[in-house]
Amino acid sequence: MNKWMYLSFGLCLAACSSNSETATVPAENTTPPPKTAATPATIDARADSTVQVTFPANDSSVTVLGELKTVNQEFIASVPVQGKRKLSATLLAPDSLPNIRFAQVIQPNGEAKGPFGTTVSTPTPEDGVYKLRIAHNLHTEARLTKEFKLRIVVSQ
Repeated sequence: MNKWMYLSFGLCLAACSSNSETATVPAENTTPPPKTAATPATIDARADSTVQVTFPANDSSVTVLGELKTVNQEFIASVPVQGKRKLSATLLAPDSLPNIRFAQVIQPNGEAKGPFGTTVSTPTPEDGVYKLRIAHNLHTEARLTKEFKLRIVVSQ
């Protein structure tokens, strides 16, 4: 009987002791992470008066944070266009009556069009860098708009 007792005791010890590696390894998670809504790319250009816009891979829109600190300051956004046929842009300001506008759209060949209001949509017949020139609208009596968001979209 003594033999059986030692054997049972040994089996209990073997069963109760476990390898610490197998006890602490978590099960592999095969559930994919939840999909999040795509966040548009944002470029902070408030410290400068020019910005070279770059679009994220597989995206054709971007938001630029800009600021006009003085009345006569201009802000230039250089937008590369490759294989797209339309450039659209919108200025968004915290003021209900913003005092900024698109002064000109300068095409790669140097031809300039404008002035426009707070939105612009122009064909892009040639590839190259299009420049959006933003300035205060001195023909309004609205207070000076300083910070703004510029939303740019290029499309077919």
